[in-house]
Amino acid sequence: MSTENNNSDQNTNTHRKVHYRLVRYKKLSKSYYNKFLTLSIVIFPTIIVVALLISGGIFDNMFNGGAPNIPTIPDNPTEPPTEPYKSDITLTTIYGQKIQLADHQGKVVIIYFFGTHCPGCPEQASILANIDDIYTSSQLYIVPICLDTTAETSNSELDDWLGGYDPNWPVIRDTVQYTYASYFNLMYKPTVKILDINGDIEATMVGTTQGSFNNIKTQVDALL
Repeated sequence: MSTENNNSDQNTNTHRKVHYRLVRYKKLSKSYYNKFLTLSIVIFPTIIVVALLISGGIFDNMFNGGAPNIPTIPDNPTEPPTEPYKSDITLTTIYGQKIQLADHQGKVVIIYFFGTHCPGCPEQASILANIDDIYTSSQLYIVPICLDTTAETSNSELDDWLGGYDPNWPVIRDTVQYTYASYFNLMYKPTVKILDINGDIEATMVGTTQGSFNNIKTQVDALL
């Protein structure tokens, strides 16, 4: 009887141990499941958000100082074309040198029509020589054009006459057909034509009253 009781107690204890182990296992399983579920709720959405950020290039912007993706701008954009020079005429000196006014674009150009025998022409030439002394060669270019025929004034006389005012001026005589005078619509002498940096005629001054030092200087200053 005693032996049966002992066996019964042992069986009972064994069943209890198995039961407790099963209960403990279920608790642990439930705990691990809850932890797994919690981690899944946190981790999976995070993974999705990170994937979306990467695909949208947000991380690239963050690591590049937050700068957005801006198209590259060329270092040397195309410059606007230069405005065509309006008074594009080629003049010829008495020595055969060609002077193209368009080569002096960017400067104020003064065309001075004169004759060596006209009363007001020497005074006008003197005024222009004084004007020329004020500005640099990159600012102002003076072009005297003589209307005398060779019968009236020889080339050497013309050269000496102009050289007395400014030896650097080109020595130009109009053609027999007065091509240059016609081009600039000349009516009288002395006449000063003032061209802006693009060759537009901005002023026409006839005689030394209109073409005084102050009038010419004011006009040149306004065009520079």
